[in-house]
Amino acid sequence: MPVKVEIKGQGSKTAQVHDSGRHQGLVVFSDEHHPVTDLIAYLTNPLYGSDMTQNALFSGTTVGIHDGIDHIWWTGSAIAGAWTFNSVAQNHTDGGSNSIDGTATTNGSVAQIAKGSDEDLSAHAGISGWIYLSSFTDTGIKILSVYGYDTGTAAPVGTSVNIYDYIDTTLIGVWQSFNIPLDSMSLVGETIDAFRFQVTNALPGQPPDFYIDDFYLEEAGGPITFEYVVPAGNTAYLDKARIVIADNYDSDHADASVPFIEYNDLLGKVGGVSNGIIFKVIKDETAIVNSTFNTLGGFLEWPSGKITNVISSGATTFVTIESDSMNFTVLEGNLGDSIQMVIQDDMSVFQVFKATLGIKIRESHTEH
Repeated sequence: MPVKVEIKGQGSKTAQVHDSGRHQGLVVFSDEHHPVTDLIAYLTNPLYGSDMTQNALFSGTTVGIHDGIDHIWWTGSAIAGAWTFNSVAQNHTDGGSNSIDGTATTNGSVAQIAKGSDEDLSAHAGISGWIYLSSFTDTGIKILSVYGYDTGTAAPVGTSVNIYDYIDTTLIGVWQSFNIPLDSMSLVGETIDAFRFQVTNALPGQPPDFYIDDFYLEEAGGPITFEYVVPAGNTAYLDKARIVIADNYDSDHADASVPFIEYNDLLGKVGGVSNGIIFKVIKDETAIVNSTFNTLGGFLEWPSGKITNVISSGATTFVTIESDSMNFTVLEGNLGDSIQMVIQDDMSVFQVFKATLGIKIRESHTEH
């Protein structure tokens, strides 16, 4: 009497009977054992190690590029699509009234902001600006590129970056800053005479509606990236992400029932950090997770986000925030996959600020 047997593997995978035409049966194979190692990894920077208590603000003298023609700086022109360079619909400039309006742009729209003469970037460290999203759908591919340009040769200079990777695209109806180092654009030491914005909108979904204002070249300083890069030849399984913060802050509640910590601050920093902390998961050169946080409550908005430790002496407080929402995220070292945290504010005001990861790592499988 035949007995029905079902063989199940990981998840919902089941074994299948193979029919060769002459025989029926299960196909089996053998493979080398790849041991899995549990690893605690810090996000680090080559200059600062794991210590994120650094000043990551831009500093020095700024060069105005465009602010909706509230000032006469560089000249805006529409290369493709519909742009308004002095829209009164939104404004961020103190004492101003205008901004660049991109709400009528579509896939392939390009705007150029040209100086009219060469700009030597060897004296600059990055670009900064403000963007206002009035709508954003995350279906399809949404990119707002910015890149250097040489009008004399009619060619881009350096590489383009996606402004949406530097902001929180879930925040609608508010101004957000973007701060981009020139080395991220391969523009260190280059000479340009223009910047260009380009819209890419791959269906489905409508292109985002946006405004840009207070676009500047910055002289020194700027965002600092801390990261963990999966070693080549290895596969990493992300288990948990943890952020550790300590500062001079009294979190003792009067009746000791719960810690006295404001959700809309960052351990005593009223309103949190202004530019925000960007957390990214990079897989095959694409940011599959891209979140910006300014406050303690922002960190806790992560799925499974929770405060796991609060230690207070009355004068100082130590807090750990943890999330396992990215459990089973698989990253490949041979693709250069990484986890990043980018700081854009003066974090030296904290006594401790670090980020760690719980990771399971093994040698990548190679079929023979």
